Amino acid sequence: FKVYWNIPFETCNNLGFNLTHTVSTYGFTQNSNGKFIGDQIATIYNPGLFPALLSSSTNSSSIQDWSVRNGGIPQLGNLSLHLKLFEEQLNYLIPDVNSTAIIAIDMED
Repeated sequence: FKVYWNIPFETCNNLGFNLTHTVSTYGFTQNSNGKFIGDQIATIYNPGLFPALLSSSTNSSSIQDWSVRNGGIPQLGNLSLHLKLFEEQLNYLIPDVNSTAIIAIDMED
């Protein structure tokens, strides 16, 4: 099996961390040229307009501190709008329709 490691190599290198030895020693699959969205894997954060309740504070307990994105919950969201934006973002981030990269969707919110 393959192990994919999608880390921002450019950022790591700029901070003085050279991970080339680690990647080659353990046989991780990574993108060419250390790109974050590349030929092997692409991690896409919060694509589209998925419904969510977003807090402006990490320790907020008051509902007044929260904002609603696209209805807040899936039952109230606009699915057509979400899917339209999702497709637009995918086409922008991965323009090669023949790409064989694995796409990981990371929903942080």
